[in-house]
Amino acid sequence: GGGAAAAEELGEAALWVYRVAFEEIRRQVELQCRDRAALLTRVWDHFFLLVELRSGMRYEDQLSEIHRDRHALKVAMDEKDAEKTRLREELDAIDDRHRDELLAAER
Repeated sequence: GGGAAAAEELGEAALWVYRVAFEEIRRQVELQCRDRAALLTRVWDHFFLLVELRSGMRYEDQLSEIHRDRHALKVAMDEKDAEKTRLREELDAIDDRHRDELLAAER
């Protein structure tokens, strides 16, 4: 819903701020030592790769949960449909007996 979209937007804004801050730190480090700046960039890139992987795993977990819930609901619906069919058959049998009793009483 709207809350999830707002949270995602806030997350994206925060990442943008961190990227800008990192770029400034990297630029300043690079003025002193290019190797340190390159290492800092590699660490930053790997960190964000882990963040993305973790986010993807969370998404997969949520998707699995949705599939489990959907399956449980389908099973419950199938059970309710079977119960509805059984009750309809019982009702039909009661109607048939009642009709037979009325016909027998009229004779």
